[in-house]
Amino acid sequence: MAEKINQAAAAAEEPEVKAKTKAKAKPAQVERPGVFVYIGPNLRGAIQESTIMSGKLSEIKARLAPMIAEHPQASALIVPMESLAECRRDVKTAGTLLHKKYMELLAE
Repeated sequence: MAEKINQAAAAAEEPEVKAKTKAKAKPAQVERPGVFVYIGPNLRGAIQESTIMSGKLSEIKARLAPMIAEHPQASALIVPMESLAECRRDVKTAGTLLHKKYMELLAE
């Protein structure tokens, strides 16, 4: 009889443990502010190459919404300062996504 009580108690605790595990499994991703650089070509009246912007990426893209609506490829060319050197190398390397976006902007 004591064995049945222990099993019932263990079964009652299991959903509680699973609920706590699920809550901890996926922490919310918080977008942090940072420094970003536009590495695309000059777009007359919109943005210049090497423009430095600070804030959250979503806020920066919201401020540049009219330009991005006209030139959607430019959105991919706004990169974090931490990866600037690697991204500039990719812009010059044929076959990379950044190179493709850069060339599409030049062709406009």
